[in-house]
Amino acid sequence: MQSSLNEVQKSYSREQARLTLLNDGSENLENVTFEGKPLFPEIKADLPKLNRDELIRTVAQSLQETRSQLKSLQVEMENHLAIEFSSEPSSKVSADSLISGMVGAQLEPERVAKLIRNQS
Repeated sequence: MQSSLNEVQKSYSREQARLTLLNDGSENLENVTFEGKPLFPEIKADLPKLNRDELIRTVAQSLQETRSQLKSLQVEMENHLAIEFSSEPSSKVSADSLISGMVGAQLEPERVAKLIRNQS
């Protein structure tokens, strides 16, 4: 779960950088990199100029989708932690097993149902 969160956070940062550069009107975007990879792989120097407004819409939509994924993962992690804190001491799960996603088999259906009801 933690690795998924890290990947989504990296993707979110990448999309934020793309949108900021597009909105600022920066030029030579085909040369910009993010962690050693082209930030705008869809822009090629030898191709006709892309429609900047269309690219802004596409990146903004991707950013919104990534934001939703990020929120979903954060809520899921919070739920795992809430279950951990509401468990009896004998059924406590270590932080390592929580982060690695191994806690799923130890969840009690009643506690999960209670957490879901409380969030609605």
